[in-house]
Amino acid sequence: MPIIDKVTPLSDYKLLVELINGQALVLNFESKLNSLRFNIIENKDIFKRVSTDGFSVLWNKGKLRVSLGEMIEMLQDIKTLFKVV
Repeated sequence: MPIIDKVTPLSDYKLLVELINGQALVLNFESKLNSLRFNIIENKDIFKRVSTDGFSVLWNKGKLRVSLGEMIEMLQDIKTLFKVV
């Protein structure tokens, strides 16, 4: 059963991830842009074309995939945590 309902790109490389249980996460990917894995989303047009398969957020036709588990791990890093509602 999918867990992620919707993803919405926000300004400054933030991403709103809405879950099917009504909760939402806002993650800040800005600190990840300098890494080899995430450098593709430095292009704001690509960042804005985010999608989900219900289990992960995807960019570039799934070539960059961030699972919900990885997003939960990101929440432990104060630089990537923006808000959990």
